[in-house]
Amino acid sequence: MSRGKNIGSPRKPSRAGALRELVLGPAGKYLLVGGLSFAVDFLLLLLLHEVFGVHLWLATPIAFLTSLAANYLLQRSFTFSGTSVKGTSFLKYMALVAFNTVAASFIVSGFEALGSSYMLGKVISTAAMTIWNFFAYKYWVFTAKTAAPDPAAGTA
Repeated sequence: MSRGKNIGSPRKPSRAGALRELVLGPAGKYLLVGGLSFAVDFLLLLLLHEVFGVHLWLATPIAFLTSLAANYLLQRSFTFSGTSVKGTSFLKYMALVAFNTVAASFIVSGFEALGSSYMLGKVISTAAMTIWNFFAYKYWVFTAKTAAPDPAAGTA
């Protein structure tokens, strides 16, 4: 009796393979792009305000909006492989940004209203958004295009 490989049977992924997929797959790419977006925001704010003397009230939104644009483009093209319809994904992304802005405001203000640290609220809101944004990006914002049925390919 031959003891060859069992072709067609599913293999259980190794721990190293699972770790590699976590780090190099969409979740790892998502976190990398998020870190790069934060760096763009932080460094551009520093550069505009400290080096070029732009007022903080103007430098802050310029840096933030630049990082949002970078985040959208990198998440779309790198993390989620540019599979969505551009205009639709951008509108969904902006709707999610609006939702996140309101959610962060409520969470941070809520912590302060309860007598806790508003900074703790900021940390918790950022952690929550990091998790729910990954799933929102993956399953809503950057979902793959679905091909429309080809009427010419009908039945013969």
